[in-house]
Amino acid sequence: LVDVWAVIDASEPSPALRQARGILGGWDRTATATSRGGVLFKAWFNAYMEITDTMKYRIEWDRSAPADTPVGVGKPGRALTALRLAMEDLAAEGVAPNSRWGDVHRVVHGDIDEPVSGCEGVLGCFRTLSFAPLPGGRRAVNRGDGWVFAVEFGEEPRGYSILAYGQSRLEESPHHDDQAAMFARDEMKSVLWSEEEIAAAAIRRYRPGAR
Repeated sequence: LVDVWAVIDASEPSPALRQARGILGGWDRTATATSRGGVLFKAWFNAYMEITDTMKYRIEWDRSAPADTPVGVGKPGRALTALRLAMEDLAAEGVAPNSRWGDVHRVVHGDIDEPVSGCEGVLGCFRTLSFAPLPGGRRAVNRGDGWVFAVEFGEEPRGYSILAYGQSRLEESPHHDDQAAMFARDEMKSVLWSEEEIAAAAIRRYRPGAR
């Protein structure tokens, strides 16, 4: 966004644009739940994509410099227009442009309503999540990373997992939303390994043909 800031600085920016520049200038460039700036960046990115039909870079991707390209904004004037639109769109939704990411982006599942970290893959997030709109400008995660599984191999393997949207689709089931809050907090649960652990955690036993 340095290219956009140069256009702002060379003009007579409105108070809204000066505010936007300050917000994005202080952004840590993450989509963590407590980060401020990502909400405005996402609104700007969506507006810029609509105006240009695709992402226009100042320097497009170059196979000889894959780690350093693409870079820059290809159409700074349109990017500036997109920033104005982003501020207007957020204001119309009642969303403060400097909102924390998790104030807007949530895990809403069953009785759970928690802030969450992560964003759409097109925005560059490793933890890829997509969101559906909610009243009041909030967004609820509706797809993306849902089952995460990590294993540490050793003399006795240790595993950790999280099933974000629950084991059951039945809303009356206790396993409909019992992992949603953990997922929102970036937590995982231990995977049962030994027969003793499995037996101790068993809720119900069933053997086909047995009464």
